[in-house]
Amino acid sequence: YYAFLRRIQKEKKQTHVRNKIIEKSNYVSFTTMEGDDNAYTVSGFDPINANLLKDEILKLQQKGTTVIFSTHRMESVEELCDTIALINKSHKIFEGKKADIKMAHRTHIFEIQTDKPILESGNSFTILKHSKETDFKNYITSVKINEDAAKNALLQELVTNYEIISMQEKLPSINDIFIKMVEEK
Repeated sequence: YYAFLRRIQKEKKQTHVRNKIIEKSNYVSFTTMEGDDNAYTVSGFDPINANLLKDEILKLQQKGTTVIFSTHRMESVEELCDTIALINKSHKIFEGKKADIKMAHRTHIFEIQTDKPILESGNSFTILKHSKETDFKNYITSVKINEDAAKNALLQELVTNYEIISMQEKLPSINDIFIKMVEEK
């Protein structure tokens, strides 16, 4: 880390030139000093410097700069990437917009917050995780909508007996999708 900082200080003049090249080409690649497969991982930095690096990447993205990012840290992919390609053993498993990939692998699992515990499954849903009381004296229950049911059917069924405070679909993480895809091959 300290060697990295010293190198940056020595290369300040070169950085100005590189920045001009980056502005012109709209292309940036972050690589580690070790030259390993991980071009960027937050784990190598303390939290303050990791956040600084993330902020710089996000600023570049906002300017329209294409950032090519290679990592094994799926939480970094979740946070920083819009379009992804997942590769396993030199083979591309899938690529596309992160949101589209997550929607394609949705599991129809929802977390529903209600005024009282949901005690049993209904016609349109199955309880996966029984109600857990929150600090606000509400209850959160994980449910899976049945294959032939719609979200509105779930709400209609619950609203007769519960005050619905919130309902949120739990999309799978990129890490979960990657593991599932690799295990299926």
